[in-house]
Amino acid sequence: MRVVLLAIALLLAPFLAHPRPAAACATPPVPIYPGAQQVGGLAPPEGGGMVPYVGRSTWATAEPLLWVQQFYFLRLTNLGWTSVQQLPGQYPSQFSSGTQPTVPVGPEPVLEFSRNADREHVRIVGEPNGYTIALECRDE
Repeated sequence: MRVVLLAIALLLAPFLAHPRPAAACATPPVPIYPGAQQVGGLAPPEGGGMVPYVGRSTWATAEPLLWVQQFYFLRLTNLGWTSVQQLPGQYPSQFSSGTQPTVPVGPEPVLEFSRNADREHVRIVGEPNGYTIALECRDE
């Protein structure tokens, strides 16, 4: 009898647990730099002007990377994203040469942002003649 009750309890346990919300990890939309042309990754819907899905896409633009990064910094922070501080020495541009410390005057190699208690992440990486957007969403 105990074996039967144990088997029934094990079978019913998944149904009695609290259900997870279906949209616990909503896709964070990210704007597309004006005039940029997609050269790789999943294509966004026509005329949306936003990357609406989790994944990676690559964009070509003739604009300087610094302008692209300024656009993303302003737009994403206005959309509720928080800039993720990079660890010291994480990128080669942060190392000094000789006795003078390096002061970055150009674009950063990577910009990272998060929101929704670190569940949503976006990473903007400079590429030759453009940039890559990587979106990630975690249910944790």
